[in-house]
Amino acid sequence: MGKPDTFMFLLFVIIGSVATAQNTNRNIPVGVILDLDTLLGKMARTSIAMAVEDFYTLHSNYSTRLVLYTRDSNQENVKATLAALDLLQNNKTEVIIGPQKSSQAAIVSEIGNTSQVPVISFSATSPTLAFMQLPYFIRTTINDTAQIKTITSLIKAYGWREVVTIYEDTEFGWGILPFLANALEEINVRIPYRSLISNLSTYDQIKQELYKLQTMQTRVFVVHMSSSLGSNLFLMAKEVGMMGEGYVWIMTDGVTNMVYSLNESVASAMKGALGVRPYIPKTDELNYFTIRLKRRFHEDNPHEMSNEPSIYALWAYDTIYALAMTVEEVGIQNTKTDKPGETIVVPKGWEIPISGTKLRVGVTVGSYPEFMKVEIDPETNTTRASGYSVDVFEAAVKQLHYAVPFEYEHFGGVSAKSSITYDEFVYQVHLRKYDVVIGDITIRHNRTRYADFSMPYTDSGVAMIVRVRQTENKNTFIFLQPLTYDLWLGSFAFLIYAEEKLESILSKIVAIVSIFVLLILTSSYTASLSSMLTVQQLQPTVTDIYDLKNNGDYVGYGVGSFVEGLLQELGFDRTKMKGYHLEEYSEALEKGSANGGVAAIVHEIPYIKLFLAKNCKSYTMVGPIYKTAGFGFAFTKGSPLVADISSAILNITGGDDILRIEKKWIGDANCQNSGSITVESNSLNFLSFWGLFLITGVVSTICLLIYATMSFCKNRQMKINIMSPETSTDEKIDIEALPTMNQEEDQVGDAVAISPAESDTNTSTMNANMISSSESVI
Repeated sequence: MGKPDTFMFLLFVIIGSVATAQNTNRNIPVGVILDLDTLLGKMARTSIAMAVEDFYTLHSNYSTRLVLYTRDSNQENVKATLAALDLLQNNKTEVIIGPQKSSQAAIVSEIGNTSQVPVISFSATSPTLAFMQLPYFIRTTINDTAQIKTITSLIKAYGWREVVTIYEDTEFGWGILPFLANALEEINVRIPYRSLISNLSTYDQIKQELYKLQTMQTRVFVVHMSSSLGSNLFLMAKEVGMMGEGYVWIMTDGVTNMVYSLNESVASAMKGALGVRPYIPKTDELNYFTIRLKRRFHEDNPHEMSNEPSIYALWAYDTIYALAMTVEEVGIQNTKTDKPGETIVVPKGWEIPISGTKLRVGVTVGSYPEFMKVEIDPETNTTRASGYSVDVFEAAVKQLHYAVPFEYEHFGGVSAKSSITYDEFVYQVHLRKYDVVIGDITIRHNRTRYADFSMPYTDSGVAMIVRVRQTENKNTFIFLQPLTYDLWLGSFAFLIYAEEKLESILSKIVAIVSIFVLLILTSSYTASLSSMLTVQQLQPTVTDIYDLKNNGDYVGYGVGSFVEGLLQELGFDRTKMKGYHLEEYSEALEKGSANGGVAAIVHEIPYIKLFLAKNCKSYTMVGPIYKTAGFGFAFTKGSPLVADISSAILNITGGDDILRIEKKWIGDANCQNSGSITVESNSLNFLSFWGLFLITGVVSTICLLIYATMSFCKNRQMKINIMSPETSTDEKIDIEALPTMNQEEDQVGDAVAISPAESDTNTSTMNANMISSSESVI
């Protein structure tokens, strides 16, 4: 493909920013950061791979070769930053391609500046990037301001005097607004309203914003957002009837560049909208490349639709092609030298003057002294700080390869229950009151607008604290549970089938096998029953946060935490929410929802760990139920310390230092329950075997009753036989003696087999004895 003049500029920038290289056979490690869960990211990955293959197929004799290391940033700024640090530290990459978004590129480029590694983006179009001090950031795509003249010319041609801008709440969205507003002002066009929509907005939230726009007179809308958010906007606009006559929709290239990749329903909803995008002449070379890219994309992503490549895929291809050519002709070499004064350390480009002020570190009294505790020395009026967050910060500063003197400065009241919020606290760095503020500060999207955050140093996420209930096995028939129903039946049938007498070799073999089977069954039965009787589980009383909402239970949250707003976003009734301090959690949970307490307390995971470390046995954590970025340190925008402190934090959290700090301030990690817990039971009780005793008693009683019944019936039958008409009425029989006679008869019957010939004689003898007995009684 033809290489635009833009890439010649790229070539000269790289030549000017790195030293001359040794042209020997050498692999150049190149990091690639993409949002691989997006269509653009997947298409760019395929295009970049094709570019490397195509280039070295045509230039097989080159002495350098790009080796790609790809990372997925999952559309998150923090993950993009982590990916950049990982590539620099572990893969020693000398160039980074990407990331896709402007907000990601702004942060990653600061890391590039610090490490003197070029960051080249083919899709970060925000004009604000050009005005930042980012000498190592190179853009191989056009600036968003390039389309402003086209948009304003269209508006001027039709004579529209007012337009409403609809843009997404990101750096990409904000970046174009000042330039567009100035351009519209020059042609006497007003912007009566600016509609800001979050990329996390739901359909209902977008719909409510559109209803608001319907109440206004202006019917000309300029949409500047990504294709994913733009798709939702136009679907809702069609649903509320704003895509018909009388409405004008003008789209910037953020949506228009991806229009061919949108599904049919979205494309249908956009009918009538005007879109702006760069013009690319149709050539045979472009057609051939498009066919190859579509085929390769389908091979790499068989479950994706075969879409038309966007212009970003073309720019990604050309970026790699230009980079491969540059490193061959100029090369990239480590800039450390032993001659820019005999130094072998790259100057970081800034210093805190020795005679100047120290780094101002803002601290405040938090709700959890384990994370942040502040004390004021009454004599010197100096601020002393301690806690988990302080130890992490001081450990990170010690790992820097240059000295950073600092001092703590107190902000807010002296009480942990003061009205100061962490949003206000972080805002102080924007006001330049502090250079950095530290503490248990959650990295949140709204806070990143006015501060740059370090990497998180704690676990991320929001979870629930709930009580646990003991599920001890007290089932009456627990002894039946070790074997399943079919195994009981099979064992019973097997025992009946086995032969009792061992009269042949075959029966002996069967007996040996039977004994072996019984041994295995007995051992397995014993082990399983022992486990059931001696092990109990502690199960959480609540496992799903939505069960709390559906049941109308009361739910708690940490006072002063953003979790209060989160619960309302999740649909909880404000009257069912209660705020608590850490020392009040146990009492609230013990009372329960029905008795003036709560069924669960929702909080951030670091605080939950702190609570569970002190309340090991009675409570557990369920979740996380919501993702957050964790705790970080907030610096002034553009602070050169952010990248180095972040790198130091990664080193701390990946080693033993964080374990030592956590044990010091939070406690033993073994107490941080999560999920069900098994505990050993010390002894067994009668209830565990009540079923077995019951069955034994019932069977014994039944057998006794059967025996008594059979004896009674047998005696009764004997009486009937004796008193039958064949017996003389003059003959009186001693009835009480009959059982003895019967027993004797039974014993004789058991011992002697009487022949038929002897039977009559014995009968006569017995009758004679009976008559004799009867006469003696008379």
